[in-house]
Amino acid sequence: MCDDWNNSFTTRLGQNILWGVGKVVGSTHMVCMANWKVVPANVQMRFKWVMNNITTAKSLHAQGNLCFGTLDTWLIYKLTAKATWATDYTNAGGTGIYDIWSGKWCPVMTWLFSNPIGALPEVLHCNASFGYVSSTLNLGFSVPIHGILADQQASVVGNHLFEGDVKLSLGTSLCCDRLTGSYVHPVLYQFIPKYPGR
Repeated sequence: MCDDWNNSFTTRLGQNILWGVGKVVGSTHMVCMANWKVVPANVQMRFKWVMNNITTAKSLHAQGNLCFGTLDTWLIYKLTAKATWATDYTNAGGTGIYDIWSGKWCPVMTWLFSNPIGALPEVLHCNASFGYVSSTLNLGFSVPIHGILADQQASVVGNHLFEGDVKLSLGTSLCCDRLTGSYVHPVLYQFIPKYPGR
């Protein structure tokens, strides 16, 4: 599904137009979008598949009973006994449908992939209040949930990296993180600009 999307004439034409216009007008955002490749690690194709292949998905969405998010979203939802459906900037930024420039779910990307924005979680700052661990879980405590960070961004924070620093890590993939400060540099093939955390 991802290869079909990436290799389609329409996708390549759109990427070339975005790249050209982005270079002419000096838009880092457009250049980055032109280089975007759909990969299985991003959720937009999974969301599209669910909406197209699970017969009850559209009716659940119409009723307001369909939620789609990241692993942290699901954990928070369960820990708060369904009181909070939210994520943070770092996890949302890795989905492929969140616009890090505007700080919102991207209406263009969600439209392209038929991802209903209403089913996506609220995006909060990394150190926001995400609710409380519910006492109904019988864990013997109820504490506030604060401090959500995606893995690469958490590693950047944990290693005390600052603007200009570079970090390489090898886990399920090889990641090279370079902190560029407030300016997002135009990127090459399959490099993804991300938040280091807020």
